[in-house]
Amino acid sequence: MSAVACHQPARHGRRAGTTIALAGNPNVGKSTIFNRLTGLEVLTTNYPGATVELNTATVRLDGQVVTLVDLPGLYCLTCTSGDQCAAREALLKWPPDAVVAIVDATNLARNLYLVLQLIDLGFPVVVALNLADAAQRAGIRIDAQQLADLLGVPVVPTVGTRGWGLREVLTEAVRAAGQAPAVRHRYSPTLEREVARLASSLDGQIPLSRRGAALLLLEGALQPAALAAIAPQAGAALAERTASAAARLEAASGEPAAVAVARERHALAERIAAKVTVSRGEFRGRAAWRAAVRPASGVPLLIAVLAAVFATLFWGGGALAGLVDGAWGRLASPPIRALLLALFGEGVAARTLLWGFDAGLNA
Repeated sequence: MSAVACHQPARHGRRAGTTIALAGNPNVGKSTIFNRLTGLEVLTTNYPGATVELNTATVRLDGQVVTLVDLPGLYCLTCTSGDQCAAREALLKWPPDAVVAIVDATNLARNLYLVLQLIDLGFPVVVALNLADAAQRAGIRIDAQQLADLLGVPVVPTVGTRGWGLREVLTEAVRAAGQAPAVRHRYSPTLEREVARLASSLDGQIPLSRRGAALLLLEGALQPAALAAIAPQAGAALAERTASAAARLEAASGEPAAVAVARERHALAERIAAKVTVSRGEFRGRAAWRAAVRPASGVPLLIAVLAAVFATLFWGGGALAGLVDGAWGRLASPPIRALLLALFGEGVAARTLLWGFDAGLNA
């Protein structure tokens, strides 16, 4: 694999060869992998949100031209800032031939949310299980093959800083280009029913799967007017149908449609991550953290910690005060008393000074 000198802003429209987008949460090593694949120097940092524009480069893989697009870091396709809007527009308005979803192997559940959303949208996806070395050091072992089976897309363990697995990822992405994955995961029957009803009303050609578009509409990540601008044949009554589907979902779930979709996708990501994490090794710290943030176990833990703190202050503090008082009476008080009585006699001044320098300092 060789890199061709090319570092340019993203262009609208299709490019020659195969276009591969690199997507992932902030701070998962996405720009590092882009640098490794292309030989370019793109700003990398330990702070989220460092990629604020679409960087592109062209590489050759076994004689084939591949255009790589480094998207800004994003957790989902809901647009909340300029860089996330740029990433969403690049995916939805000018869809790449395939997407390499770069995930943090040390925090799989959180990263799988975006992966599930990309698969829902019908993109050919390859998962780069990055930071595999850090996960191993933390005692986390992930069954990449089982994860691939559950998601229905290739999964390749990688270490971006060392270049491990990157050629395999790019090869899989080129192989998958243009082939929409078979969606193997499903949400609750209620959500799937509303998704199917809304998807059936999306007539005509749209630049993403109808199921994915329906989910985006229900979760508020894509407005009906925006979809109509991309695909006018989607229909003028789309807004009304979306509102009706969202209202039915809210009535069935007892929460806004956007929250219901997000909750179910997060829950599915948690279940998948739990299934493929075959060994947690020395994972006691994370287990304690999870126990501390759940109400059922966190509230009793809080009460126990507060009780321990007050018990330590009450009994431990009392015992310590007794030790200090005894030591002061034997070692410090006699010389202080002797000095002050020698200087000031038995008068009021001596008693006042004794109270301050003896009893006061002891207290």
